[in-house]
Amino acid sequence: MPSGFNGGYSDHETGDKLHNFVAKELLEVCRYMLPISDKREDTYIAGLSMGGQGAAKIALAHPEIFSEVFCMSGAPASLDGNNSKVSLDWFGKEEEVYHGSPALDPEKIRGTKEDAYYMAKKNVEDKVQLPKFKFTIGDKDFLIKTVDNFQKYLKDLGYDVEYEVIPGYGHEWDFWDLKIREALYSWFTI
Repeated sequence: MPSGFNGGYSDHETGDKLHNFVAKELLEVCRYMLPISDKREDTYIAGLSMGGQGAAKIALAHPEIFSEVFCMSGAPASLDGNNSKVSLDWFGKEEEVYHGSPALDPEKIRGTKEDAYYMAKKNVEDKVQLPKFKFTIGDKDFLIKTVDNFQKYLKDLGYDVEYEVIPGYGHEWDFWDLKIREALYSWFTI
């Protein structure tokens, strides 16, 4: 679970290249250090909250690498309309906290690998092998509209999407702890 430094796992013009790090460098290091497969069908990506957004975005930008995506309490927001950005004041002023992330300016990422809606449609148009998605979120989570909109968009494009809303949970570790264990047991059978 590498930190995204509140930047949505994006490649910054003048800073961290977090998208590239997760999509390529981290995989290379893991495959070098551990006896894990380099086959697409064995390569999954998951994340929670902003990490769910990043996991979806990275898998859509690299469908040749990732076969499955698990997003817990997070998904990319559309760059159009009122749902283009979820602003939180948890950490301070956006300009300082997000360190110049392209996520602050939708026009910087529109039509690029950082634009998940664009990449989802482009993958279908290019007839590439599409990753399978699973979204899970609590019914009290403030990101439920964002997740709901994105999973519907993917389904409408023809992606294989599983979606569950769990009653009684918000944006919280009690929920993620349950779902992380569930993912590990379903993906990695002994």
